[in-house]
Amino acid sequence: MGDFHHTWLKARKVFVRMLSSEGGASVGCDTLLDASDLAKRLCKLIISCRKASALEHELDHSGIRVTPEVAERVLERLDNAGMLAYRFFEWTRRQKRGGCAHTVRSYHTVVVSLAKIRQYQLMWDVVAVMRKEGAANVETFGIIMRKYARAQKFDEAVYTFNIMERYGVAHNLAAFNSLLGALCKSKNVRKAQEIFDKMNNRFSPDAKTYSILLEGWGESTQPPKDAGGRVEEAVCVVQDMSSRGCQPTTFIYSVLVHTYGVDMRIEDAVATFLDMEKDGIVPDVVVYNALVTAFCKVKKFDNAFRVMDDMEGHGISPQFKDLEHHPKYFD
Repeated sequence: MGDFHHTWLKARKVFVRMLSSEGGASVGCDTLLDASDLAKRLCKLIISCRKASALEHELDHSGIRVTPEVAERVLERLDNAGMLAYRFFEWTRRQKRGGCAHTVRSYHTVVVSLAKIRQYQLMWDVVAVMRKEGAANVETFGIIMRKYARAQKFDEAVYTFNIMERYGVAHNLAAFNSLLGALCKSKNVRKAQEIFDKMNNRFSPDAKTYSILLEGWGESTQPPKDAGGRVEEAVCVVQDMSSRGCQPTTFIYSVLVHTYGVDMRIEDAVATFLDMEKDGIVPDVVVYNALVTAFCKVKKFDNAFRVMDDMEGHGISPQFKDLEHHPKYFD
């Protein structure tokens, strides 16, 4: 109870500052008010209630009938106050005359709010309600996987993917990509690669799948599991992509050129760029940027300027901070 009281007071302070400039209109039943005004009034009531135990009483006597739209707006305004959002969410479900039928967006807002303060059991309670209402979807589990991964709870993120079907949501490629993306964005591309290697036969990886892995290796500071470097891992991703008949995109090539550039392997970066052109793929500004940056990394500025000239010849405007102070930039 002490931890909850502390969380309650902390949340109140945040929202008092946020809403103090919005005026002091009293809360009442006014059918002429739109959803936004009602949401503001409810938020003021919620943060003005000094005791958590008294909140439901205050809401019950507010005279405001909460619609799904109003609830959604209130929850969005309380998205950084997990327990406040949850208390309001629970109250709306227990309203007289059947309660409030929440939108999927409202459910997701509460899930995010609770995950932010690591109230994972309450978060799963909300997901259980979503299952009962038929509101859970792939995005629901994508959100949870990202939140767990961001908190460095990688096993929990994988577990979330594995139990989706218990909540009536089938595994599909979008969910698989969400798991890989959550791990890669949280700097654990090696775990993502291991999962891909184990599960890729269950799905048909697409360009997005490979983009996630390739970008993960390109930005990774993790050592690969096997001998070799992260560049070799990135190359293996592209080779696997090609072997499955999935055409690499300009983004894929840009990440590969960038990865070579970071490792100062300029010959490989140039070869990749030329291979892309040989495959009939027209380079875009992102690929050109990666190649210019790679040349700058090894201080081959003349080559970088030649690439920029080629860009301009194709109607692409070059903008590179790395060259802003080079004398030739002003010629």
